[in-house]
Amino acid sequence: MVLEVVNVNIIPGKEAEYEAALAEAWKVVARAPGFVSFEVKRCIERPSRYILLINWKTIEAHMEGFRNSPDFQVWRGMVQHLYDGAALVEHYTTIPI
Repeated sequence: MVLEVVNVNIIPGKEAEYEAALAEAWKVVARAPGFVSFEVKRCIERPSRYILLINWKTIEAHMEGFRNSPDFQVWRGMVQHLYDGAALVEHYTTIPI
């Protein structure tokens, strides 16, 4: 499994609008093949900063499947206009410890 971590700053004052958009937009991501789960965290110290934690079966499910699908453009249209700058997207894998 691969964890996609999205760090995003939202235009100050637009947090409620962003959260309302996410309540619908995550469903677009969820219908992608290889999608596993979606979780959102809001920063306490900086309330305009969010982290999205999206689990995928493989990195290809995200990078090739979802990002090359028409649904990716739907997703962007629902949330990206509320971003304050570009989102930072990284992928993580679990290591045994």
